[in-house]
Amino acid sequence: MSPSRVSTHRYQHVLVSGSPFERGRQHGSQASTKIHFNISKYKSLSSMPSQTIIDRYVRDYYIPAITAEFPRGLEEMKGLAEGAMTSLEEIVMLNARYDLSRHVRSEQGPSECTSMSLITKPADGEGGDVFVAQNWDISPWLHDNDTIIVLHSIDPSSNDVNQPCSTIALTEAGQLARSGMNSLGIAVCANSLWSTQDYFPVMDEASLKPVLPVSLSRRMVLECGNIGQALRTVSRMSRHTSNNLMIGCKTGIAVDVELTPYDAFIIHPDTIETAAGPLQLLTHANHFVSPAMLSRSDVKEGYGGGSSSYRDKRLYQRLAQSAGASHGSLTFNDIQHAFKDHAGFPESVCEHATSNSTSVTVACVVYDLNRLEMHVSTGNPCLDAWDTYRLDVKQDAKKP
Repeated sequence: MSPSRVSTHRYQHVLVSGSPFERGRQHGSQASTKIHFNISKYKSLSSMPSQTIIDRYVRDYYIPAITAEFPRGLEEMKGLAEGAMTSLEEIVMLNARYDLSRHVRSEQGPSECTSMSLITKPADGEGGDVFVAQNWDISPWLHDNDTIIVLHSIDPSSNDVNQPCSTIALTEAGQLARSGMNSLGIAVCANSLWSTQDYFPVMDEASLKPVLPVSLSRRMVLECGNIGQALRTVSRMSRHTSNNLMIGCKTGIAVDVELTPYDAFIIHPDTIETAAGPLQLLTHANHFVSPAMLSRSDVKEGYGGGSSSYRDKRLYQRLAQSAGASHGSLTFNDIQHAFKDHAGFPESVCEHATSNSTSVTVACVVYDLNRLEMHVSTGNPCLDAWDTYRLDVKQDAKKP
């Protein structure tokens, strides 16, 4: 069965196939208990707005925008609701929990996610590797209550060589994707960002313009056939919150996109010369770093301090050091090792739980785009509880 399971499974593997609605229904049925737990938990959190405000967001802003801009996603969410025997509105809430939580502003500094892309391909695209990866840092209860899944979705109707027939994603049960890779070798990881452009529609009774939850951008990228289409999609989508996307493709291109409600700031990798040839390396945490963004006077960084001020640099340094020690032949093992870094513990690249933790590394995920492999840890990567999945494109295309 594709994807192949190489090691002992830990996070639930949910394999679905068919139309968007059918895939959603199968996801909802297989992960029903986890979905209901997530719905109940998010409704009870003080970081979320009241149910009345959530209902307004979902009814007046999110569903109209999803209908217009991402109809396949809406069909999948309808299937999810049927399969899990819950409402469409609750499934939309799960897929918008990042955006909804911004309504209740926390002054705590960011401590959520460190991402990277690494390209060892030469300029002619022959040989070499492309990786997109991150440590996913989020509330500890998702790991502790086992409500994270590996979602593998197959679209047997895809007969266009420029459209993906399958995707694999790491996500919360009931969501379409938090990070992922498609069968054409495009991957995306995401980091939290906050800017002074972020706005909250329900606070403005005169504003009825529909907007997408920016978190849907991850799945929208995985629906794309090439990286140019992916960049157009995320730049043009409506949104009211900021987010960071690390996007790469197996042909040897990677970019970071810092999104605000009205702008998309593009960052390209640095080139590191090694004995084995040039490497392209790019890292990001939870602060804006684009010179174009930082030079603006009309929009500012919305977060204060915290570990985001050093995690991206620390990850970069670890990988650059490994490149020097190995004469440039960086591998998955080098990436895995770098994400285990504990400098600044417990608020390190590999973030650990404390008695008052609001964020912890619940998984490290490394997408190997040439081999179409997903390596994922259950919990902190330093615990060495890893699984590997492979997208088998030929087998996926044959599935009914």
